[in-house]
Amino acid sequence: MSGVSVIIPVHNGSGTISGLVEKFRGFPVRVLVVDDGSDDGTAKQAQAAGADVLSLLPRRGKGRALREGLAWALSRAEPPSWIVLSDGDGQHRPEELPRFLERMSNGCSLLLGSRMGDADKIPPARRATNVIGTRILQLFTGEEVPD
Repeated sequence: MSGVSVIIPVHNGSGTISGLVEKFRGFPVRVLVVDDGSDDGTAKQAQAAGADVLSLLPRRGKGRALREGLAWALSRAEPPSWIVLSDGDGQHRPEELPRFLERMSNGCSLLLGSRMGDADKIPPARRATNVIGTRILQLFTGEEVPD
């Protein structure tokens, strides 16, 4: 295994995907966009910006898009040593990637980022699902998870 892959699940992300892919491609990573049934040209934009693209039809949801992306990345002839998950709407900032890469190189086995410093920028519906998901994850792991 070698390298780092960034997986970005997205549905109708034509307004953000090109910029996100271009920013991530500025780092030594492979970018995979999992287009979850978009009908706005997201897949073409992602590919033009330099990403590998996996298209799902019909739309299957973010969880399935993530599973398909992970399976795709791990099935490569040279699977990545690390996989970074990002969102296609710009909530996760590509410029934070160097901080992750530094921690990864220091023997970290799992690294979670947190958007809670800017929680007011997270759309209310997403914030609510985030709180619920975080609590469930904390129950299963017994660990404090900030986001």
